[in-house]
Amino acid sequence: MGLLFPVKMSPVLMLQLIYKGSWLLVAALPAILNKQSYPSGMATFFLIWVLVLRFVIPWKQFFN
Repeated sequence: MGLLFPVKMSPVLMLQLIYKGSWLLVAALPAILNKQSYPSGMATFFLIWVLVLRFVIPWKQFFN
């Protein structure tokens, strides 16, 4: 829904950006650096989604 209606769904997209970015920084990155096991499929999906969300969220309308 957020990709079809980015202005209407921008609060949800922003929540996803914060949640997924935080998980990558707090859980996945330390595990990668310490060579521990982590859910690599989920980390890859989250990374791609965080990168996509940066371009999908209508930043000008979100902060008006």
